[in-house]
Amino acid sequence: MDMNLAKNIKWHDHYNVQLRADSFNTFNHPNLGTPNASVYATGTNANLGVITSTSSAPLYESRSVEFGMKFNF
Repeated sequence: MDMNLAKNIKWHDHYNVQLRADSFNTFNHPNLGTPNASVYATGTNANLGVITSTSSAPLYESRSVEFGMKFNF
């Protein structure tokens, strides 16, 4: 889940300043990979259906935050 917070400030008659903060992967949840689906010929596999990694495509990152300021005239 991504979040954005912005504040627009009016300055004089036709100038605007925007302050913003963007947060990506806000709650820092892991993005899990797919479960193990290989079944051996004997039909017994202790890792069948077990998730052993995080997602690799696309590469998900941990939480990150960006700050920015924009001046419109």
